[in-house]
Amino acid sequence: DLVAAAVDRAIATLDWPEKSEDWRSYLEEMADAIWDMYLRTPGLAPVMRLPDVTSASGLRAYATAVSELVACGCEELDAMVIVDSVFDMTTDCVATLDQIAQGSDHQTAVAEVFESLRHQAGEDPELHRILAKTSEFMMREPRRWWEEKLRLLLDGASLQHSGRG
Repeated sequence: DLVAAAVDRAIATLDWPEKSEDWRSYLEEMADAIWDMYLRTPGLAPVMRLPDVTSASGLRAYATAVSELVACGCEELDAMVIVDSVFDMTTDCVATLDQIAQGSDHQTAVAEVFESLRHQAGEDPELHRILAKTSEFMMREPRRWWEEKLRLLLDGASLQHSGRG
């Protein structure tokens, strides 16, 4: 299948992180590599969300990342979950941003989505305030929005990891 081959090629060209003794640094570098792959390959993130798209390169990369985290002292189940979570969160962020921005610039697209949400929010001033701040942040700094999500995900993994140590 042509789509699967394109996905496999994009993943095979990823700039994967070097071996590391620090699982968190490894995951941060892995997440950056995935984000950068999506920027180099517009439209790939939504395709990666399709249930029937698999990639031999992707499966090998997943297994390698899990093994690297286990070598850093992570429990295997924790390693599997966090690698999958980082990949899913990064894919979802980019796919959502791609979907929002189809046919228009990013800021205009995000503003239109949040304007629609504000109409749905009715007269709730707190909800309007939160939506406005979220919209402003996402329009101004979409990558930083993703980085904050990644930080929170990895902070949670760190707590889990330290609790088992």
